[in-house]
Amino acid sequence: MLEGYRVLDLSNEKGYLCGKILSDLGAEVIKIEPPGGDFGRNIGPFANDIPDPDKSFYWFAYNLGKKSITLNIESEDGREILRKLVKVSDFIIESYYPGYLDSLSLGYSEISRINPGIIMVSISPFGQNGPYKDNKAPDIVLMAMGGSMYINGEPEGRPLNFSFPMAYLHAASEATVGALIASYYRGITGEGQHVDQSAQQSVAVTLHNAVETWDIAKKKIKRNGNLWSVRPPPYVGTKVLFTCKDGYVTFPIIAGLVAARFYPPLIEWMKTDGFCVDAVSNVKWDEIDEANFPKDLQEQFVGLLQQFFTRHTKQELYEGAAQRQILLYPVSSVQDIWEDSQLKFRDFWENIYHPELETVVSYPRPCAKILESEVPERSNPPTIGQNNQEVYEKLIGLSPEDLIILKQAGVI
Repeated sequence: MLEGYRVLDLSNEKGYLCGKILSDLGAEVIKIEPPGGDFGRNIGPFANDIPDPDKSFYWFAYNLGKKSITLNIESEDGREILRKLVKVSDFIIESYYPGYLDSLSLGYSEISRINPGIIMVSISPFGQNGPYKDNKAPDIVLMAMGGSMYINGEPEGRPLNFSFPMAYLHAASEATVGALIASYYRGITGEGQHVDQSAQQSVAVTLHNAVETWDIAKKKIKRNGNLWSVRPPPYVGTKVLFTCKDGYVTFPIIAGLVAARFYPPLIEWMKTDGFCVDAVSNVKWDEIDEANFPKDLQEQFVGLLQQFFTRHTKQELYEGAAQRQILLYPVSSVQDIWEDSQLKFRDFWENIYHPELETVVSYPRPCAKILESEVPERSNPPTIGQNNQEVYEKLIGLSPEDLIILKQAGVI
């Protein structure tokens, strides 16, 4: 879809995913690293558990398909080279703190004079303006200030964060959407734009109905842990996560018409498995209001279900539920995802040979299949400055001798 477009990726780990998605859509993405390599190369885990900037799985994941050049943009020669690259590019992604590029005369106002059609995508903790714009913020700060932590955790416990940093992934994916919208606008008007992506705002928009519940009902969505609720506070919710023989399954304890649809076949299944289900066999589920689900009935049913689920594996429960049209799903581990038959059928995994590892690494393909556009073959993640000669000679006409001099001067 983006074949023929060129992206200059100046981002660090805050924005890697933006360039990765644009690359998956066919754009030529040139990752610009400082001489010596980007800091993200030092984030583990590493191949064979040996720290090496060219063997970071974290780097591999977010920089697959990109090219790499090295450039010191804090040097005058480096800034001049970047300006030349801007002339022949369509997008530039950056995730520095606000004002940094302006201090180098490389902000949007400067580069848009060089290339009026350029689209600059800026990813920062709180955006390019406002009282927090100069504040630094790792993931936990943004998940807290974006509101996500407040609604995650056990009902009587403290706010919790996710186990993997998510804030900047939300920001980078939102920034990609902004870049594509700006590209559409440029196609109509010929004018570029500055996409200003706040990671705090990206987290806030993931809260979905929490914001609307406060706006309309002035009630706060509370932490529910593994409980499930379709009603606003103070209604707490019912159990949704159960252990089974080899992991976990999700199954909502609810009432009403939905329960009346799939509880009877589940109870029959339990009966054929040797369980005494007399206590729940004759319940008229469609006559029970979910907010007034009798506690003793709920506890009795949950106890029976937990015993039943513990006898079976995730796959057995999933297949049995599918046959009976019961609302039950396994909680997939990473290994489960790797072995998932649906993902394999859709050719989700792509094997790419890594010469520096002398082995093949499997990568997920883009999450969507675009029927009218082939997914481009992706090159393996670049080593430090792997494409210096190709990019500098082809795009801005530097000679091999120029590159030697620039490298000796610490510019590339």
